[in-house]
Amino acid sequence: MCGRYKCPECQDRLIHQSKRGSDESSSAFGQWIHDDLTREMFTPDIDTVVYKARTRILRVIEHKPRGMPLRRSQETVLPLLAKAIQLLAATRLVHPESGVFMVQADPPFESARVRQIDGWTRNSQPQSYEITGTKWISFMEGEVVDLADDSHSATVT
Repeated sequence: MCGRYKCPECQDRLIHQSKRGSDESSSAFGQWIHDDLTREMFTPDIDTVVYKARTRILRVIEHKPRGMPLRRSQETVLPLLAKAIQLLAATRLVHPESGVFMVQADPPFESARVRQIDGWTRNSQPQSYEITGTKWISFMEGEVVDLADDSHSATVT
């Protein structure tokens, strides 16, 4: 660990932006939860939520650098959120392509490995897709994208 450093001007705690340690949160609120509250709960952060009203696509996205796994708290909570979104899709409140996704990408974010988190079953070999170009941009902008269609710069692993 690099230690706890503070800004010399305002005394706010400094953190790593891309390579945060397990003791660093991206927000002051998250840091307070980490430092001062009980450890008897899971408190995963979520990197972004995309909702596009025109398509009704809701995507909860957890970003990781390539090769990095989800944390235990994310492995526990993200499938619960995935189930909730599947129920919303079943009632047609959101588009069926809505869901919870792990996105592995590194700057300058020109491509990504995308895996949907399954809410109903534990798939021991979940499929992930390498997407680039307009398909990658469309995915992040809440457009309808068939991840399994490899005719537009997608590779299945």
